[in-house]
Amino acid sequence: MQTLESAGIINKNLYVVSAIEAQRYNDTLKRITGLEIKLTEFRIDKRGESPEIERELGPNYLQINAANRYVIIVSPNQANADLIHEEFSFDDEFLSTTHMNAFPAITAVTRVDALFGEIWDGCEVYNCIEDLLLIKRIRLALESPSDFTGTAHELAKLEKKLRKNPALLASEGEELLQKMAALARKVGDIRKHNLSGLVNQFEIVSFFTRLFDGVAVYREHAQGRHTIPVHHPDETITLADQIGAMHTGMFGETHVFCALDLRYGIYRDSEAVTYHDLTDKVAMMRFLTKRELITYDPVRVNRAIMQLQDAAMLAEGLNVAEFTIEDRKRQLGRIQNHYGEIVQVLELVRNSLATEPNLDIDAALRRVDRNIPQVAPEVRAALAVPTSTEPGTEKVTNWMLDHVFPYHYRHMLQYNRRTLERGFDASPDQLKAYIIKYLTGELPWL
Repeated sequence: MQTLESAGIINKNLYVVSAIEAQRYNDTLKRITGLEIKLTEFRIDKRGESPEIERELGPNYLQINAANRYVIIVSPNQANADLIHEEFSFDDEFLSTTHMNAFPAITAVTRVDALFGEIWDGCEVYNCIEDLLLIKRIRLALESPSDFTGTAHELAKLEKKLRKNPALLASEGEELLQKMAALARKVGDIRKHNLSGLVNQFEIVSFFTRLFDGVAVYREHAQGRHTIPVHHPDETITLADQIGAMHTGMFGETHVFCALDLRYGIYRDSEAVTYHDLTDKVAMMRFLTKRELITYDPVRVNRAIMQLQDAAMLAEGLNVAEFTIEDRKRQLGRIQNHYGEIVQVLELVRNSLATEPNLDIDAALRRVDRNIPQVAPEVRAALAVPTSTEPGTEKVTNWMLDHVFPYHYRHMLQYNRRTLERGFDASPDQLKAYIIKYLTGELPWL
């Protein structure tokens, strides 16, 4: 049976590490985690995570715990690699920005050494869901195991000091020059190195994480939705500070969608924070609609109908992946389950829009809400698209829609990949075959 990887769907664009780069990677990994590998050639993503090393050391080996996540860079070419796992929805954008901003420095340093650093978000540990509210900014400061970067920065400071005050040659002359020469022997001519950009900082608005069985955090500013204020990089933000800021009007509201389970925290609604049940599909769709985070696209109706028809036949144990278009048509009449009910409602929506020229999609969906409320969330999610163009908010909205309508597998691959991977591994063979053909474009009707 094919896997998502063997079918070329995931892990297909990774950077191959071998020879001296593999040795540098291993040395850096040992310094960070104390772990060593036997592999001499493997692939890594833009963060430095490797599917081959994951098979040897186990998942999440680049983490000390959930809150201490590390990056290893051995080549500037890692910038073009995919990201294997997103712990948080902002990971891919943040790491891409880091590679772009630090490209000259990464190019210079990785000629002689690797780079590593911790993705710091202000949390020492994630004990409960409330800890996630501390995440408003992330920071990554890259350094080298041999302290190449530190030595180069020290030499640059001395050179700058001497340029600014040439009289130092008279007072500290020989000692200063000897020190600079010793540093230069380690790092070479620093005028050839652009080491700027090794510290990167990123402001966080709304986000989701796979931690605690999945959590989505929407933030709203009192004067504009889904924005947060910018603080000085050295300013320490505590949960008390954040809640206080919200109460003084700096923030509007924060909405947290999670599995409401006391294992993961004590959920206390306040003027600042409101908790919602991630399993309550009706409440989720009502929130997204009320907050104008989504709109509805009638063009999606036909595709949604076909996706649900396929889901219905798969639930009956049929091997849909092997169907021709004619086979599929013959089997459609057998749909007599929950999926078939949603299909019928979507067909009603499609027919209403076709026969009533003055009826818009919102009015058609309100009919569904009134008359068939038990399937209204799935019908709405099947046709919904985010309204926000802010990347973080758009990504969180798509992630939530996948929880309500988990049949758009291309969508899940982009916005909810870890859930897709785990769901695939737990699926029966006929569903695995279907997902692979869906994602590779081999189903003639989709």
